[in-house]
Amino acid sequence: AAAKQIAREHGAAFSVWGGYEQAECQIGCFLPWGEETSSSYFPLVCLHSRFSSKFCSLSHRDLLGAFMALGLTRDSIGDIIIVDSDIYLFVVAQIADFIAQSMNSAGKVPLRFEPIDGEIQIPEPKGICFHDTLSSMRLDAVIASAYRLSRSEASELIRAGLVLSLIHI
Repeated sequence: AAAKQIAREHGAAFSVWGGYEQAECQIGCFLPWGEETSSSYFPLVCLHSRFSSKFCSLSHRDLLGAFMALGLTRDSIGDIIIVDSDIYLFVVAQIADFIAQSMNSAGKVPLRFEPIDGEIQIPEPKGICFHDTLSSMRLDAVIASAYRLSRSEASELIRAGLVLSLIHI
């Protein structure tokens, strides 16, 4: 909002892009007022890799740790999406070749990243969407509301490791 306001005050436009429509990490671009934004203005590359999810698991944290081990900083890496056996990684163009050549595993999972050309179709995550007013931003309150459980029942599910806390609020 602040960047858009600054752009407006100076007769310019401001746009953001993260490689796909719902991206959380995005790059901003100032451009002349009235000029159409193109994805080519944003130096982003989508890398893709597959792994066998039947025999191993991989988390966002595993991937982020592997990137940091290569000496990369978080600001050069955009969204990391893991859907079933597919990994989609959005990175700044300057490091895409380095990752494709250097990153061959995360944890004990072998990987091989290759750039995706053209439009990227990210599969929708599995789950439910709900809207509610909560008395507390505690995970047990969110789970209890979403699944119509008591907070103690929700707490038991959390303690049993049956809750994945990837919640977008």
